Amino acid sequence: MKKKCFFILFIVCICSLSFAQGSDTFLLRTAKLHDTVKIQELSQRAMYFKEMGDWRLMNQYAIEISNLSIKEKNPKKTAFAYNLRGNYLQSIAQFDKANYYYFRALKLSDSIQNHSGISSSYGYLGGLFNEQGDYLKALSYYRKALEVRKALKNKASISSCLSNIGIEFDNLQLFDSAYYYYSESASIKRELKDTMGLAISYINFGVHFLLRNLPDSSARYYKEAIKIYEKQGDVYSIAWSELGYSKVLTAKRKYKESNALIWKTLAFTIPNMEMSMLSRSYEGLSNNFEKLHQFDSSLFYFKQKTLIADSLLDLDSKQHLIESELSNQYEIKEEKAKAEQMQKDLLNKEEKQKQLIIIYAVSIGGVLLMLLVLFVYRGLKQQRKANAIISEQKIMVEHQKYLVEEKHKEITDSINYAERIQRSFLASDELLEEHLKNYFVFFQPKDVVSGDFYWATSTSLSHPDSNQNLFYLVTADSTGHGVPGAIMSLLNITSIESALKDGNTSPADILNATRKTIIDRLKKDGSAEGGKDGMDCSLLCFDFKNSRFTYSAANNPVWVVRESQLIELVSDKMPVGKHDKDQISFTQYEFHLQKGDTVYTLTDGLPDQFGGPNGKKYKYKQLKELLTSIATLPTEIQREKLRESFVNWKGNLEQVDDVCVIGIRI
Repeated sequence: MKKKCFFILFIVCICSLSFAQGSDTFLLRTAKLHDTVKIQELSQRAMYFKEMGDWRLMNQYAIEISNLSIKEKNPKKTAFAYNLRGNYLQSIAQFDKANYYYFRALKLSDSIQNHSGISSSYGYLGGLFNEQGDYLKALSYYRKALEVRKALKNKASISSCLSNIGIEFDNLQLFDSAYYYYSESASIKRELKDTMGLAISYINFGVHFLLRNLPDSSARYYKEAIKIYEKQGDVYSIAWSELGYSKVLTAKRKYKESNALIWKTLAFTIPNMEMSMLSRSYEGLSNNFEKLHQFDSSLFYFKQKTLIADSLLDLDSKQHLIESELSNQYEIKEEKAKAEQMQKDLLNKEEKQKQLIIIYAVSIGGVLLMLLVLFVYRGLKQQRKANAIISEQKIMVEHQKYLVEEKHKEITDSINYAERIQRSFLASDELLEEHLKNYFVFFQPKDVVSGDFYWATSTSLSHPDSNQNLFYLVTADSTGHGVPGAIMSLLNITSIESALKDGNTSPADILNATRKTIIDRLKKDGSAEGGKDGMDCSLLCFDFKNSRFTYSAANNPVWVVRESQLIELVSDKMPVGKHDKDQISFTQYEFHLQKGDTVYTLTDGLPDQFGGPNGKKYKYKQLKELLTSIATLPTEIQREKLRESFVNWKGNLEQVDDVCVIGIRI
């Protein structure tokens, strides 16, 4: 009886185990099928946004694809996702990270002998080194890609690779070789009736003939490419093509037309953060303005281009990229050798296990075999669960890091863009040089954007019908600094402009009208007492013909150094904004100038700066003594002396406020 019960229990255990394994297999297959369909759908969306030039959305889908494909253990799709992530990182000039993902994709493709994936990774690596200016390295990768693509007999991808090789020969100034590869590529595209591919060939020929100083031939090819892209509605490619055509216009000395075309492309470039396109746009504007002898504008755009180019062509980053590439190549070979050895070890191990199982089956019997299977099954299940948790944690850490980096970049880009907007409201160098001639501006914001500002206009601009030739200069300190101060500065500037447009011409009347506008606008700030923000400022109205200026000052000093003596002019002790004296009119004064006078207007940022040997304030007394001692020096040297004094005093301490000092030599 006992033997019979034991036998029945044995059969039940075997059936239960088989049922459990069958159910588990069914659920796993169902979940895997769902993930496979989802990965395919996400891949289609990612490629759509890549073709549209929306790198951010493409990258979001690439992250989802990599997460699902890792879970599904689908190395082909994981490699596909890593290549897309590399595309995005390359588009925002993070070359080291792009290189990392391209090589991860290459390793995965090589491990499963996915030749199409291997070819793609080689091509992307070629493009990466091209963008870094290492044309020989780029050519090496493109040739590797061409070998794989010829083996696959894929004419479209062969044509694309031939184009890329031609580009590198152009970069190396081997023009005959470049023309040969371009022609071979275009011939295949015509055979395949690939219209969009032919447009790319036209762009390549356009660049090629421009490098050979044949702008008419170049223009013809660019126009053909733009026609194709416009017909297809490809905004991204149109922007690149028009940027290239702007160089043709420059070569033909049509500098203004070239600038107009570049500004048109910037409407696409800036919102999409196309760093490479943005750098080339600024370079084109700088070159054109230099040819037009507008050197200030040329310098401005050259500086903008340099800020981007420094990150794109950083030598340390480039060296690190090369070292990373060599390391990755070695890692691929090493891991491939390890995989082969592991395969041999696994075969040997499996053979031994088979022999051991046979011995156990013969010697011990079915019961021991069942217990062994149960034990192994439980251990594998626990190990699989542990591996899944570790993999998920790694993915989450990587994702969180990515989110933090993206958010930091978005904030930094927003603040830098805000700084460009604020700077456009300040007095331009052209306007100041036209009216002041001999002057300096020492402007040092605490943060990227500033609450301090300087603004100017003339009667020829604000009141064209006026017979007077007056020049207005405002030096102001808005409430707050950083982003809040910058927003307040824009409100203050627009309020001053509004006061002038309403017909106010005297400094006191302008400040009275400005104060009223500011108070009215800030009533809606949500506070119980209404906004108390505003500014301290000085407003000077110069009449150079009659050697005098009238002024009104709200808490801000106005000084004149004459024959080594500093004259401190009177100012009202109230701000331009809501105050217990906001019903009292600002006072207007007049000062007669002499040749050799130096007029200074300033905010309180420099006197209030902590520093020096005892960490105390700079103070107005020290500033007066410095300005008195340097007033006879050229204005550029005065500005440098001020900057040196400020930097030396501040030392390693934090800057406490925005700084603005303006000096005008009569």
